[in-house]
Amino acid sequence: MMRALIKSTLFGLVLAGKASAMAPAVSCSPELCPWNFTTEVNTDLPREQPNLVLQRFPSDGIENHMPVGRTDESGIPSTVEGIWWMNFNQPGDILVTFGTARWDSETRTAEVPVYGERTYSFHATETAAKSYAPLLKSRYTYYVQFNEDYTKATITPSLVVFGRQVRVPKAVARFTMELKSDGHWVRQTWVLGRRLPDYDLLRVVGPDLIRDAAYEDYLKVAEEESYLAVPAGE
Repeated sequence: MMRALIKSTLFGLVLAGKASAMAPAVSCSPELCPWNFTTEVNTDLPREQPNLVLQRFPSDGIENHMPVGRTDESGIPSTVEGIWWMNFNQPGDILVTFGTARWDSETRTAEVPVYGERTYSFHATETAAKSYAPLLKSRYTYYVQFNEDYTKATITPSLVVFGRQVRVPKAVARFTMELKSDGHWVRQTWVLGRRLPDYDLLRVVGPDLIRDAAYEDYLKVAEEESYLAVPAGE
């Protein structure tokens, strides 16, 4: 899905005739996005990462190899602490942590490097490995901007194209998420104006490294091993 999204994003940018940051933001209708934040997020060039490669780790116990997001360490909201399972049927990424995010308290924005070291886990399959390559090449990043009580967020994807960061226009891709209960977010996605199925973002490991109830369900769909991006030679 990530690979297809990058392709559709680039296609949309070509159609628009502008590369994101130069294009005016497209407003989101109230029925689609009842929370519409106006504060601009920081879209400086994403941080440099070491030479990253995919390495296999046991899916059962993957939390021992991913940084667990904690408010007291990075400032991220308590509503996204821990490690999270993206519960939808697709062959690529499966877990995500905010433990590697850079937090901007002024704009309430987390910069999440999708391509980054130990940030996302991926199924240990050839398909997933192929889907990671464009993420790394483009330094694919999410800017997750929260409302004041950290229960809703808009997600701005960005890529690096020809050495400059391209912020994806909302007309091309629009992501939001809303907290339903402790440890349970719902993610909404629009691509080129078409709404895709929502999916659940479920906490599987808390900030104290205790497994949540959803962990067993995650293991039912995970491969025996998962990929994490790590520095080459590690």
